[in-house]
Amino acid sequence: MKEHHYAVTVNWIGNTGEGTASYTAYQRDFNVEAPGKAPILGSADPAFRGNPERWNPEDMLLASISACHKLWYLHLCAVNNVNVLEYVDYPVGRMLEGDGQRKGHFKDAELRPLRLSEGLALRWDAVDTAKKTAHVRRTIALGVVEERTKTGKDRFVLLNDRALHALEFAKQYAERRRQGKGQFTESPFVFPPGKNGEHVKQTSDLHHQWRPILKGLGIRYRPPYNCRHTYATICLMSGLNPAFIAQQLGHSVQMLLSTYARWINSSNDWQELEKLQIGPKLVRSCEEAT
Repeated sequence: MKEHHYAVTVNWIGNTGEGTASYTAYQRDFNVEAPGKAPILGSADPAFRGNPERWNPEDMLLASISACHKLWYLHLCAVNNVNVLEYVDYPVGRMLEGDGQRKGHFKDAELRPLRLSEGLALRWDAVDTAKKTAHVRRTIALGVVEERTKTGKDRFVLLNDRALHALEFAKQYAERRRQGKGQFTESPFVFPPGKNGEHVKQTSDLHHQWRPILKGLGIRYRPPYNCRHTYATICLMSGLNPAFIAQQLGHSVQMLLSTYARWINSSNDWQELEKLQIGPKLVRSCEEAT
């Protein structure tokens, strides 16, 4: 068995002159160094008096898990003739502090690469325009449509007017396809490829249309997955219930807030604070009712 060796230098640079004379006497900053590589500027989590502008060990652990998963995925695609043109992951993790009996530890880490595969696997039989819902229960993995989602849980997504408008265009395309020529004139999928296939085999195929569309519209390039982030951010800034948004995206509420809360516009902070004035009135009303 081949053995690989690794060595780094972790250099603490937080001595302010008193060393570790007390818990508050020193800084947590450090540098991770290795010959021929750019240093990694590290510190502790800000919750433990660390520098928020530097990477903390929890960040690096999460990044390492994601990077290892990504590299294995790319290898798996390469040896199976799946051509990946882009890959983005937005992992999140949770760490529990010590409870007196055991030290702090990671509770879980969730990797969240592209979810376009669920949209590409959407079939017309899962769309109910009368009820304005789409049943997300399939995904595309290695060129095959599978009866599952990324998280293993299906969900119903509510369709707003813009989504319904887009589906109307998809129906028009499906009708033109039926009247045309080719091996696949009909497809049960809402977003099929050209006439040479029944469904899109891999998410990277989208770039054949995505890049020219952005260029034609004069929009700076961004990955297709950013549309999902835009939707989540607009929902939050519009004051939608986080539980509802999480359900639509297939997240837990905690995952949603840990990812998107920093993008929420704070212009409504005083309006939020005003809600506290309602609280005492509700308590008094309840007391009077009882």
